[in-house]
Amino acid sequence: MSFGYSARAVRGSGSNTSSSYSTYSTTPKEEPIIAIKREPITNETFILSIVASSAIGLSRLVRDDNKIIIKELKFDSILKKYDVNEGDEITKVNDQDIANEQSADDVLKSIRQFRENSTTTPLKLHIKKLSKIVREDLETGIIKLTIITSSNLGINLTLDKDMNASISNISDNSILQTAGIQLGDIITRINYFTIEKLDSKAALTDVIRTLNEKKTNSSKNIQSPLQLYIRQTKPTAEPEPQATGGKSRKTKRHRHRKKSRRNKKTHRNKH
Repeated sequence: MSFGYSARAVRGSGSNTSSSYSTYSTTPKEEPIIAIKREPITNETFILSIVASSAIGLSRLVRDDNKIIIKELKFDSILKKYDVNEGDEITKVNDQDIANEQSADDVLKSIRQFRENSTTTPLKLHIKKLSKIVREDLETGIIKLTIITSSNLGINLTLDKDMNASISNISDNSILQTAGIQLGDIITRINYFTIEKLDSKAALTDVIRTLNEKKTNSSKNIQSPLQLYIRQTKPTAEPEPQATGGKSRKTKRHRHRKKSRRNKKTHRNKH
């Protein structure tokens, strides 16, 4: 795998779903180039291949329960454009497992040294998103979700006719969809903040900001999870029951009788 450079850096799209390389200029004067390729593996894991002539904004790692966790990214880190967030786990560096005896500082040092010393060979970081969710059915139609995640929640909110925060879009395989949340469901509470009967679109904007803040805090401090209380507006869809053998035989008899009647009618018309 090779990275090509031009004399002039080009600002790319920054899409976090693209598997093609993008180049970025981070400062107009020096025009350092960062080339990144994102390769999805599963819904929660992906590989970033990076060649950079400047820092990528990875500030601090910590070891937590035998995992190397990203504790701090600089506010302008290019990694954020590729869905890398604080709370994510680095599982491999350059396709090599991280040894148990390696400290978080050693891993960070090796990442920095490889990036600084290599101008053509990409640094490969295997990233795993932090994603934990617990569902509690409190009463009929009311759900409590306790969430610790560094992934996007994958929902959009709008005001319904009763001025509630209603889910207007939900991404396939998102953490909330896997918990059974559907379009039209209503968020009634975020942690200790009750949010029913909003009075304006500005209030909805405040709800979205609070939701994002609590989600971000949950990935930084697992002792402070995001808690959502959701009122379902329709029952969770259940698979249709399979037809029994008796029902199948009845259907076959019905089809046979219809075919016989058609044959008799055709025979009468001929005569």
